[in-house]
Order: sequence, then C-alpha cells, then structure tokens
Amino acid sequence: MTHEIRLAGPWEFRISTSDAWVRCRLPYVAPDNLSDVETVFLRRSFHRPSGLSSETRLFLVVNGVRGLDRIQVNTGQVDATKCVNAAVEFDVSNLLDSFNQVSIELPQRRSEVDSVILRIDEIE
Repeated sequence: MTHEIRLAGPWEFRISTSDAWVRCRLPYVAPDNLSDVETVFLRRSFHRPSGLSSETRLFLVVNGVRGLDRIQVNTGQVDATKCVNAAVEFDVSNLLDSFNQVSIELPQRRSEVDSVILRIDEIE
C-alpha cells in the first residue's frame, strides 16, 4: 500500500550570496535576476510519519526540476534513485529522524519546483 504526504509548506528559499531565508510557496520558480554566480536553495522541515514498520520504504519525490541528482536531508547528502521526466525520487528510508529538514539546491538558474511529496510504501 502507498500513501503520499504533500510537503506543501512552509518552504523557504535563499540565494547563495545571502544568509537570509525568505518564505515561499510551491510551485517555486527561481527569480529572473540571478547572476551567474548565484545559486538558489530551498528548504522545509517536517516530522517523520508515525506508525511505520521496519519494512516501510520512504521516498522524497521532487517534481518539476530537471537535472536534480542530489538533495540534503538533515546533515546527509542523498543521491537520486529514480528519475522519470522531471520527477526525481530519493530513498530516505534510513535517514529520517523524528524531526527533519530537506534542502534542495536548484541545479540551474531558471529551475522550478512544482511539488515535493513524501511517499510511504508499505510492504504487505
């Protein structure tokens, strides 16, 4: 059985030349006025779902970003496990604490993020 939790908000973004985080919503489109040296980072905090078994698989699915191959969850980097069109999947099954933060570095200046979903795959 599969369940999905949409990580709709609140999200924050920061440009690499600034320390200030600013609230934003998804879908998110990077600003037009970025310079060649600026990178955009998005982040959001969330709780680990309760009632999971040791066989439950957890995936963060980022939709809308082409060229995304890595995200950060808490303090660890997570490589993509599957990419279909602009939907990129990351296996975070063994990485989540009770409270977590996902950070996404947008791979291109004109990147956008449509949605981020925490998918819960329960093995029956």
